[in-house]
Amino acid sequence: MPIITIQQSSGRSADQRRLLMQRITAAFQEAYGLPPEAVTIFFQDYSAGHFA
Repeated sequence: MPIITIQQSSGRSADQRRLLMQRITAAFQEAYGLPPEAVTIFFQDYSAGHFA
């Protein structure tokens, strides 16, 4: 069961996140033969002042 954490600057729309999740999940299905429900994806957003 892969767990993926995406750390990014804030400002992405729900549609953009949804598309990214679909493509990452599809990649694990193809590469590892996993069902979609086996893939867990977390998003961590950071504002501009929280990274250099």
